[in-house]
Amino acid sequence: MQSKELIFSSCGRGIGVIGEQPVILPKTGFEYSSACPLSTPNGRMEGDFEMKHIDRVGSSTFNVAIAPFSLSMIGDESDDI
Repeated sequence: MQSKELIFSSCGRGIGVIGEQPVILPKTGFEYSSACPLSTPNGRMEGDFEMKHIDRVGSSTFNVAIAPFSLSMIGDESDDI
């Protein structure tokens, strides 16, 4: 993975994820957790990861979409609904 672009209230594009540019081999995965301060109790995030085949010399990068998903503050009163 080369980079990411995340679209939500106050965070955005950055190199890699959580300080890493992981190599994801076939039939494997990579999981991580991160956080972003929200200026409202609820929000939404979407974006993409920029990827590159490391086993193909001269290969161009390609994007993998992150489907939109909702965000909420921990302890938000709407959790009780």
